[in-house]
Amino acid sequence: MTLSRLEVLTFRNIQRAVIEPRPGVNAFFGGNGSGKTSLLEAIYFLGNFRSFRSSQASAVISDDSEFALIRGLTDQGDQLAVQRARNKRHQLRLNQAPLVRASDLATALPTVVFDPNTILLVLGEPERRRRFLNWGLFHVKPHFAESWRSWSRALDQRNRLLKVGYASDSLKEWTALLVKYSETIDFWRQQYVEGLQTAFVQLIAQLGIDQPLTLEYRRGWPQDRDLKAALEEDLPTDLKRGFSQKGLHRSDLR
Repeated sequence: MTLSRLEVLTFRNIQRAVIEPRPGVNAFFGGNGSGKTSLLEAIYFLGNFRSFRSSQASAVISDDSEFALIRGLTDQGDQLAVQRARNKRHQLRLNQAPLVRASDLATALPTVVFDPNTILLVLGEPERRRRFLNWGLFHVKPHFAESWRSWSRALDQRNRLLKVGYASDSLKEWTALLVKYSETIDFWRQQYVEGLQTAFVQLIAQLGIDQPLTLEYRRGWPQDRDLKAALEEDLPTDLKRGFSQKGLHRSDLR
């Protein structure tokens, strides 16, 4: 899906702007400080309710305003609107209906930013690549968000119990849940990486690179064992250290 209309009000140095992007590639040009980056940031903000330039979301509000407002219309007919206010009375709406979670915006308007920091996806820490995989799965697997939240809770609870320092029935129960959701997400990730690999090979060929480059997904535990067996083997040292040494939180894409 694409954005067919965008309205921006009191966002950064933009007092008001209305654009209707054309299908395909759109280019914005102008002098320094004219609002080119702010316009791109507004599009990203509309789909994520956060900025790619600052961790302080309130920084997007113009100095002389109490709020920043962005409205958008997609080619699928979805109407999106987000308002960031200094008084914390924020608003997120999809087709006039209020939203509780910003992830619902991302479903309606998937956005990706490519900037100088994008190289860190390759050179940076594994957490960046895990987020990249999760972002993709969020948009192609309807139940990913729910499974991911369940996995995160299971990992957190298991680590809390490991810090106690002894095995318990509760530890076994949370470990079983962790294994269940880990294996589901791992299966989805492997499918997703296979699709990425196909696109990657095609792109490499288009660039004229005559080398066998591939993507390698490392799931976070040995390939010759299932996660349940790996966690059982590591249980004594997990209890000593107070955290899970193997699992999806150790995965990587290289």
